[in-house]
Amino acid sequence: MRPPQLVLLDACGVILNDPLPELLIALASAIDVPHAEVMRRYADLRLPFWTGRLGEIPFWECLTGGVDAPGWASRLASSFRPGPAAPALGAWATRARLRVLSNHRSEWLVPRLMAMDLARHFERVVVSDAIDAAKPSPEAFLRALSDAAVAPGDVLFVDDKRVNVEAARSLGLEALHAKPGTGWVDAVSARLGLAPLDAAG
Repeated sequence: MRPPQLVLLDACGVILNDPLPELLIALASAIDVPHAEVMRRYADLRLPFWTGRLGEIPFWECLTGGVDAPGWASRLASSFRPGPAAPALGAWATRARLRVLSNHRSEWLVPRLMAMDLARHFERVVVSDAIDAAKPSPEAFLRALSDAAVAPGDVLFVDDKRVNVEAARSLGLEALHAKPGTGWVDAVSARLGLAPLDAAG
């Protein structure tokens, strides 16, 4: 099996941490609403928000019931950290083209990637709100690769959500589940002909 020509990476849980689950727990406690209710609100808001049909201000107002919505937005923005793949991106970029496909908001994600000096590794960052399509919809993958000029079998997709991995495979992409504790970062490196990250140092 030849190495992939292009590696398509999810953002949160792969390149960055995913601060939203912990924030939703803290939010439920702070506004004295059961966590299950906050999660129900989020489930209703998720798709229109990630696809850009719902603005950021209405999202936070609906999610919090209007309780300090700007404060929660700022708290989330400051909670992003480099994720498991971040230290390996420079090496991966020497062996394959790198792109991002994320269910996210451009105004949240792109500044974080730039502030952490990670954006330079990617030839393109595709965010769901900018393309009006979210994973696992096939449309999201097709738009992310529309100008890539690469066959599906030459793309390695990496995501921490199994449903997205399965969707990618259904389109003919090679896909890897970025499950914590499975050594998936080293598995990507191996597919690119690179030594494991700790051995490379």
